[in-house]
Amino acid sequence: MKKLFFAFLFCIFFVSFLQAKDISGFGFSLKAGAISSDTNFKPLTDAFSKSAEDFGLEQYFENDDNQQVIAGFNLFYEQKGLFGFDKKHSFGASVEYSFYPKSQYEIGYHLMEFYDYDQQPGIDGQHYVQEDMSLKSEAYAIPVNVYYKYALGEKFKVSASLGVTFLHNEFAISSKGKIEDIDYNDSSNSYSNYGGSSFEKSQNIIMPSIGAGAEFSISRYVGLFADIGWQLNGKVKWSPGDTSKALERDFSGFLFNIVIKIYHFAFTQEE
Repeated sequence: MKKLFFAFLFCIFFVSFLQAKDISGFGFSLKAGAISSDTNFKPLTDAFSKSAEDFGLEQYFENDDNQQVIAGFNLFYEQKGLFGFDKKHSFGASVEYSFYPKSQYEIGYHLMEFYDYDQQPGIDGQHYVQEDMSLKSEAYAIPVNVYYKYALGEKFKVSASLGVTFLHNEFAISSKGKIEDIDYNDSSNSYSNYGGSSFEKSQNIIMPSIGAGAEFSISRYVGLFADIGWQLNGKVKWSPGDTSKALERDFSGFLFNIVIKIYHFAFTQEE
């Protein structure tokens, strides 16, 4: 699906380039920003942690990585003076590809004990146990928006938008462990066992969104745009078994972007 989307964008952009004198209103933009992203990953490891501690293991690492920075690009079409309005009023539509941030929580426990196998002074063996668990979510989004823009002057414009976002999210749960008994003096007495499991699930949802923004025209063909928005219905949920302990990630909430808009193929005719 990603390859088809990129091919679609390339085709439209290339056609716009070839027909720049005939097509008014196409443009391209690059963006960076932040989104709201909440998970319940950490509480879901409580049972794992309790089990490990009951066996005498100690926590040796923890990594809580819930990123919120996004990046993306889009293709837009914008036209001035539609529906009987003068050229201070513009209407547009855009399709975008956004790289959404990863969210991951990892925790690990271990136990190391040393042994004196031959009952002589000194350590000649060890027993080691390790258990790790990881919960992860990765996503990308394809927002489609329509917007209205009003020129306050030659350089400044304000806008409002409505849209829907197709979101693809991938959950992953993995656990791994190992047990080792090592005899320093006789390798034939050594023993090791490694094991683990992993589960993955992909999900798609549709999120409505609203937004408002402002744009400063750096030149005739380049604009600096900033907007804030709100996404609705952004929760994804999955349980490999027990629904009371489902993984959740919620993308509902605020959205903020800084955008460079390139009107290289837009408004090429004299106004």
